[in-house]
Amino acid sequence: MEMKKRFQLLNETELEKISGGTDGSGGGARRVNGSACIGCGVCVSQCPVDAITIDEAASIDPTACIGCENCMFACPVGAIV
Repeated sequence: MEMKKRFQLLNETELEKISGGTDGSGGGARRVNGSACIGCGVCVSQCPVDAITIDEAASIDPTACIGCENCMFACPVGAIV
């Protein structure tokens, strides 16, 4: 049985391309459409750097976000862009 690769390890150059830098500047940070967010918290569990918090809606810290897009793909209502 052939296994499909689900994750890809990134080197520093590849990380810079998707995140806008490795200096924590948040160049590739995701954003939340607060009116679409249902506050389910699925995105929080998918964030590898704990950049997301939930009050009434999700909030992403742009200085912590690495732009991996895990949250965006996990969001059941497409509230993260």
